[in-house]
Formats: sequence, C-alpha cells, structure tokens
Amino acid sequence: MTALTHTRTTPVRHAPRLATVIALYRSRRALASLDDTALADIGLTAAEARAESRRAFWDMPRAWRALRCG
Repeated sequence: MTALTHTRTTPVRHAPRLATVIALYRSRRALASLDDTALADIGLTAAEARAESRRAFWDMPRAWRALRCG
C-alpha cells in the first residue's frame, strides 16, 4: 500500500487572503446600499453599482490584487 503525503512546502501565493475577500464582500454590499445621490457623488450609475455588487468574490478588481497574500 502506498502512503499519500503532502509535499507542498510553500503557501499558495495566488490566493487572496480571507481578510481581503471579506473586505471586498463588505465593500460591494455597502455599494449596493447607496442611493442615487451618493452614487452620483462617486461617479457611478445605479446599473454600474448593481453590476459591481453582484460580482463573485473571486472576481477581484485589479486594485485589490495588491492586497493578496505573499
């Protein structure tokens, strides 16, 4: 019988930290709760805000990628 062993000695560098994923989720939920006046203040339409807030957690904007682990 062959024993299976875990051989990875370094952490996965391409995966975002859990804290980053949670922060992104909260940011998108906050964006979804803004009214039209607040959205106009930041230069977004309701449709753009809705599209951003519906993105999956792994669909991370380029600016957030700097917060990844590693």
